[in-house]
Amino acid sequence: MKAAAIALLLALFQAAGSGRASLQGKVVALETDAPVPRARIVLAKVGGQVADYRTGMTDDGGRFVFRDLTAGTYRVYADRQGYMQGEYGRRTAGVSGVPVSVVEDQPAPPILIRLIPTGVITGRVLENGMPIRNVMVNAWRAVYRDGERTLTRVEYASSDDLGEYRLFGLAPGRYFVSALPRDRPRIEGDTYVVPQIPSNANNNQREVRMPARDALLGGLIVPEAYDRGMFLPAFYPGVTDSDAAVPIDLRAGTTRTGIDLTTARTSTAPVRGNVTNSLTGQPADGVSISVAVQPGRTLSIPGVTVRKGAFELPSIPAGKYELIARTNTAAGPRLFGTASIDMGSQGLDNVEIVLRPGMTITGRVEVDGAPAGVPAARPIRPGGAARRCVSQLLRRRSGSSGRHLLD
Repeated sequence: MKAAAIALLLALFQAAGSGRASLQGKVVALETDAPVPRARIVLAKVGGQVADYRTGMTDDGGRFVFRDLTAGTYRVYADRQGYMQGEYGRRTAGVSGVPVSVVEDQPAPPILIRLIPTGVITGRVLENGMPIRNVMVNAWRAVYRDGERTLTRVEYASSDDLGEYRLFGLAPGRYFVSALPRDRPRIEGDTYVVPQIPSNANNNQREVRMPARDALLGGLIVPEAYDRGMFLPAFYPGVTDSDAAVPIDLRAGTTRTGIDLTTARTSTAPVRGNVTNSLTGQPADGVSISVAVQPGRTLSIPGVTVRKGAFELPSIPAGKYELIARTNTAAGPRLFGTASIDMGSQGLDNVEIVLRPGMTITGRVEVDGAPAGVPAARPIRPGGAARRCVSQLLRRRSGSSGRHLLD
């Protein structure tokens, strides 16, 4: 009788003073509710320490259980190859879930985590009807900034020796797919240019330049370096304009096959001109020129450095561009200049760019009806829609039709 009383008191003491709890649940696939076995589970205590994190794995039925937890609030994550990372309470991709409260000495109600299966897009890359390898294939999603559509890359892959590619791990949604062969060696005037992947080993250089004569004598020039054309991004279903591309609607856990892409090559022509410093009236030096393409395009055109006021962009495809010049030296004021060009197939000569001092516009943002005592807003640099509005205001005041570059 005495032993039984002691055991009862000990049990009550342990139940009242343990301060521990348990949490159990199940991981299933979205829509089908099929169990997801061997999914990794992470418990992250809100406001806790590293020691408060717990990890585990689901069994063959997708179930998991954690015991001996301290009381508090936890976020519960689940991860499994072939699915997007999930969290308890998360209903769609890209949003946060909800925390789970673990109460002292009380088992929490079972929770259910739904994982979103990822999708796959596959196809081939062809050139003149033949497979082409080592082509970069990109999956893009459309985003809108200041009312303008821009494509943002979310995944990429390279084609193999059969020209086949596979984009995997994609969240459900609409994707634009494009292919663009890697840059090939080229000849610019008397210089042989070999593109390379930037790395620490090559000091993050994107290309190697050497005299074309030396490269020729050394047998280094490859035949394709003599081609005067360049590749354009080829979008599905066979267009080079991203505005004409057709999106691919990818559902959760599905595989879209047969998304074939044919590389597109176009002729190019040089653009030559001069840059003048408006402060001195002399040819400018220490200036770099970049080529701005239409918003939403993925075409990349390398810039060029001005030497003694003269510049040459050797390979520009047909289209409308804006040349943006700016000083890149620390000494003296920063100068900017632009020139709009409309490229045909014959190239352009005598393009003039005049450098002028940049403008600095400062201001303060205030919230209407803000209570007294709100700290003064910091000066801001206009961007996006604000930048365009300021530019339009400056054009109206100056009577100029050109664009202003804001410092």
